[in-house]
Parts: sequence; structure tokens; C-alpha cells
Amino acid sequence: MHYRAYGVTVASDVPLPELETIEPRPPDLVVVGGPDVADRSAWRWVARRPDDGAAPWLSVGVGDGARLLAFGGGIDFTVSDDLATIVCHRNDGIAARRCVIC
Repeated sequence: MHYRAYGVTVASDVPLPELETIEPRPPDLVVVGGPDVADRSAWRWVARRPDDGAAPWLSVGVGDGARLLAFGGGIDFTVSDDLATIVCHRNDGIAARRCVIC
């Protein structure tokens, strides 16, 4: 599906029902569903949420060509360094079927 949000054309294999659908055209951004981020030790963590569940609610990791935005108990995202691709990861081992982009 192709969507339009904030002046950006988005191509996605993950349903994004909160966005306006448009006719296919070259995308500015690609959003795809991906598997669980299994090896978190491969990331260099630049911001880490505490294990006690207290704020901050987001951990940020830097990896080879991407950033990992790890949200507690939900969907994590990897964002390519060129900001052209976002991969949605369920952190419970099930491929992401829906992401929320707002």
C-alpha cells in the first residue's frame, strides 16, 4: 500500500490505517514488518531505559547502518541511517503485522 503523511509518500507492507491511502508512486519512506530483534548485544546503547520500568520509556541503540528504537512491551523500530526505511519489530518473537505511525 502507498500512503501520504506530512507531505511524505510512504510505501508499506504493514497496514497503516491512520494514514491517507494514495495511488502507488515512488516512496520517500518504506515501512516493512520484520522479525524480532534477537541479538540486542550487537547494538551500542546510547540511551537505555532502566530495568525497573521507570522513565525513560525508550532505549536507543546504534548499529551497523541503523538505529534501534526499543519501546518497552511493544513494537520496536529500526530506522536506516539515511532515514529511508523503517522496520517494525514485535519484541515478542512474532512478525509485526501493524505499526502505528503518528
